[in-house]
Amino acid sequence: MIKQFCAALAIATTAGFGMASAQSYYEAPWSSFDFLTDQRWTEINNRLTNQRIDMMNDDIEREIEERREAEAKEALDLGETATTDLTPLRPYLAEIDMTEERAAKVLAMYSEVAAKLDVPANDSASGIAAFLAGTYAAYTNKPFPDEFFQPLYQQFADTLVEDDAFREMPLPQRTEYYQRLVVAGMIHQLNQLDLQANPQPEQIAEMREAAGKAFSEIAGISPDRVRFTEDGLTVAEAE
Repeated sequence: MIKQFCAALAIATTAGFGMASAQSYYEAPWSSFDFLTDQRWTEINNRLTNQRIDMMNDDIEREIEERREAEAKEALDLGETATTDLTPLRPYLAEIDMTEERAAKVLAMYSEVAAKLDVPANDSASGIAAFLAGTYAAYTNKPFPDEFFQPLYQQFADTLVEDDAFREMPLPQRTEYYQRLVVAGMIHQLNQLDLQANPQPEQIAEMREAAGKAFSEIAGISPDRVRFTEDGLTVAEAE
């Protein structure tokens, strides 16, 4: 009797479990293998699609940025001959009574300085930075802070590549402009360092006057109104 009851209970339990399982299998999403499989693969496919779209967008943005940087470098880069071939600079050298040999040394010296300051030489924006830093140092009779040079360069690099007039300027003209700015800036900087080591009040006054005039002619503003910071050159409002 007991054996028969246990057997009947086992059969009933098994049958009940089977019926419940079969019913939930077809009706309840949680226990439906087909439903879960469909949802899982849909989710995976959607996630993979979104990842592919994100990766594609990242690739596009990276390509645009790389192309922009390449175009900027191409527009600013003057080539190695900007340091070695002084033919474009000869009229200016005759004007300031400077030999090509000395000018070549000054340009080569700047190339070394630029490398240490993490800016490119033979680069149009680099020439502007050299001029502004050199003349400002001479005008204030204080060395230009190294940490402000790279931001100054980058500020003008970003500006020049957006300037259509600059981009259309012939290479010989851009090269001469670079050479002239570097030579002038370096002369002022070296002069300031010499007079700092051996102060001569009269010569310092002459240096400051000449540097202030040169700065104003190129920058179009008095050096008294500018400040150099880690963000580059800023201009104070006129009083």
